[in-house]
Amino acid sequence: MVSFSIHGQYGNDAMHSTLYRLVIILLCAGTVRLTASDAEGLVIGVSAGVAVPDDKMSMAYDLVSTTDNPYALYEAATTLGLHVGARARMGLTENLSLTGGIEINRFFDAEQRVTLQGGDVVALTSATDLIPVYAGLHYFLGRWIVAPYVSGAVSYTYRRVTVSAVGQNTTFKDLLLQQGIEVEPTASRFGARAAAGIAIELGPLHPFVEVGYTATNLVGRAENEPQRSFVHVAVGLTF
Repeated sequence: MVSFSIHGQYGNDAMHSTLYRLVIILLCAGTVRLTASDAEGLVIGVSAGVAVPDDKMSMAYDLVSTTDNPYALYEAATTLGLHVGARARMGLTENLSLTGGIEINRFFDAEQRVTLQGGDVVALTSATDLIPVYAGLHYFLGRWIVAPYVSGAVSYTYRRVTVSAVGQNTTFKDLLLQQGIEVEPTASRFGARAAAGIAIELGPLHPFVEVGYTATNLVGRAENEPQRSFVHVAVGLTF
């Protein structure tokens, strides 16, 4: 019998420690800026939009079909998600800044379906939260009224799956427990984030539009855990 498990339990201390380091980096950046005269100071921003998952994101469980398992096929319906975030940056030069932030991405009502060897189909509905904390570099391609930019960062993403409905049939849940798989798994992984956008630098408030890509689990994946990623499209404001 082949068994499966999801490794990596998230702890509040780990998230707090990561956030603490991020804040310290940003606050200390002012003391190591390459040019003090034209580099911007601390800039804070917020954003909101949608998150578009890849085809692996909605598969909440790391199931692999084998002849030893009671199921023949595992699939899940992909759903759009909501994205909100907060960010900060500190200038190193006029165009280059240190940047960091935290985002919350929630993917609702993904239906998990398992086709058993006998042909019966069982399902449950789940939601997935992805909370990446990231730190990296932000670069303006030009500082005009319309200011295009790109950014790249290392991320540390907390992933949590919650079951929102199992219906009258608990076979799927029982199947997971028999295979040693958590019904509501959590995990934390290192990954990467890249984004491009356009800011309007007019007045004290700067609106922006951004498209970003986050690979959530490039480092530390468990056995049979697929690589998961998503794209966010967001509008925001910095000040």
